[in-house]
This record gives sequence, C-alpha cells and structure tokens, in this order.
Amino acid sequence: MKHLCKTLILLVLLSSLNIGIADTGYCEPPEEVKHTFLAEVTAYTASVEECGKDDGITASGVFIEEGHIAMDDSIPFGTRVRIAGLGEYVVTDRGGDITGNRIDIFTPSRSNAFRFGRKVLEAEILAD
Repeated sequence: MKHLCKTLILLVLLSSLNIGIADTGYCEPPEEVKHTFLAEVTAYTASVEECGKDDGITASGVFIEEGHIAMDDSIPFGTRVRIAGLGEYVVTDRGGDITGNRIDIFTPSRSNAFRFGRKVLEAEILAD
C-alpha cells in the first residue's frame, strides 16, 4: 500500500507541475516473505520407480507439472516458495522422505532429476 500511495503522490505532484509522464503504471509492491530457511533440495519425476504410480496426480489431487514441489506436510498445499537461483514454486505434493526442510522439485525428465542432484539452498515461504 505504501508503494501505491507514493506513486499516486508523485503522479499528482508531477501533473501539477505540468511535467509529462510517459508511463503511469503502478509499481508492484515487494512480495512479503513469511519465512526464510536453508533447504535440502532434490528433484523427482512422476515415474513408477519414484512414486509407485504413474498417473501424475499429486497428493493434493492436481496433475503434476513443472513449477510444482513436494514439501513436508506442515507446509499447506498451495503455498508459494521461492528457491534461490531457481525461481518460484507451488507446494502440491508430499513424499515419504520429504520431511523438515526438504524440498523435492518436479521435473519431467529422470536424467534432469539425477543431474540436479542434492543441493542446500535458501528458500522463502511467500505470503498468500
């Protein structure tokens, strides 16, 4: 809200001075981070070998796709998580070995999952 107010005040001030404004769009406020932590990050596929089934349906009931992750059941489905250097993801799945500060990122390729390996990265739980 502060950013929107500052933008509006600046626009009013500039227009009162008869200064032309090329772009009158509003800036987006910074995303609120609820919690930052170090996570052990791995990657997985929806293969029978890894999941015991191959229907592509996650624990939350949605079809798995890139941008989805598995996390501990203390993190609600639908939670947005930003992983340093990788981007933003949505929690839609669980895993037998995914507990505590573990994150498992879905990838459609088994070779990509193996190539990704195991990393310790900073992760942020984002506000709704």
